[in-house]
Amino acid sequence: MQSSKIGDSDLKKIEQHIEVIRKKRSEEIKQELEKEGIRVSGKSKRLLKDIYLYSKMCNIQINHEK
Repeated sequence: MQSSKIGDSDLKKIEQHIEVIRKKRSEEIKQELEKEGIRVSGKSKRLLKDIYLYSKMCNIQINHEK
């Protein structure tokens, strides 16, 4: 696995994404995640926002276990 350095511009992009996510309502985030096939049933707002951040920033594919 190759690691890369994170520059100032990368940090600014991450901070901007986090700020946008902080301003979104939980219902809005749930709707966007459901469009991507991610069903969230928990009540933790922090976890919901973390899942949203990782799905958007890191292109992590999350599948619901059946």
